[in-house]
This record gives sequence, C-alpha cells and structure tokens, in this order.
Amino acid sequence: MEDAKERFQTQVYWQLQKLDTEALIAILKRHDSEQWTEDAFAAMRRILLERLGSLPEMGPADDDAEPSPDLEPEDALRARLLRIARWAEWLSLGVVGLAATILVIMVVTFFARSDDTLMSAMSLFPALLYLFLYTAFFFIALQAIAVILAVMAKWDALFSEQPES
Repeated sequence: MEDAKERFQTQVYWQLQKLDTEALIAILKRHDSEQWTEDAFAAMRRILLERLGSLPEMGPADDDAEPSPDLEPEDALRARLLRIARWAEWLSLGVVGLAATILVIMVVTFFARSDDTLMSAMSLFPALLYLFLYTAFFFIALQAIAVILAVMAKWDALFSEQPES
C-alpha cells in the first residue's frame, strides 16, 4: 500500500515538473485544495526548492482572481473549467432550495383555503409531481455538468504518460 502511495507521489511530482516556475508559484499561492491534493502541494514546494533554492514568499490568496496570465492556456482553461464546475454545483443546490420554497408556499396556500376537500388535495398532486420532476432533472443535469467539467479539467493529469524514474 505504501509503495502505491510513493508511486502516486512520484507521478504527481513528474507531472508538476512540466509546469514552469511561475505557474507553480501561482498555484501554490492560490492553494486551491479542491483542485490540488496535499501531495501535489508538497511536490510543488519540493520542485520550487530544487529550482530556486528556497520557497518564495506567499502572499494572501485571492480565490476569485482570474487565472494568472503567466499560466499556459491549458492551465488557464483547467482553472476556468473547475470554476464553472463549482458554480454548477452551487446552482444545483439553489434549484433544490427554490423548489423547497415553492413547495412550502404551495402547501401553505393549500391549507389556507377553506375548501380543503379530497378533490382539491388531488389537484395539488400534479403540481407537486411536476415540481419534483423538474427539480430532479435540473439538479441531476447540473451535477453531471459539474462532474464532466471537473474530469475534463483533470483529464491530462489522469491519463498522460509518466517518465520512468
């Protein structure tokens, strides 16, 4: 098990060796733990120590900043894809919250009426069914978009060939 972890760390190290020093510094300063693992951050620090002799000073991170123009176009694209994926996840939760609010309003409105017979209760069923189906569709679609974008952003790192050590 430990051997597999060491191999993984070596793979991460060799992948990060391909990035230039400025890109590594920018990624390390941003410290996006959703996109990078602690193994990757450790490998970045190791590479920067090898290249520079010491770690550069790390200022405050700006999470909403655009990708650094020093990054290669592929890295900037990956950062944008991951940002869109995060927005899709949040939007899917917003859809569920909106549906819950509409559900509460529908139920309160139904019970506030004086003619709450079985027939009027049955008339509420189709609206509730449509609300559930639309909510489920948009939630699943947005979650799928988020996953697809996240996989696309990390595709090269997952399946590119590693130099043998």
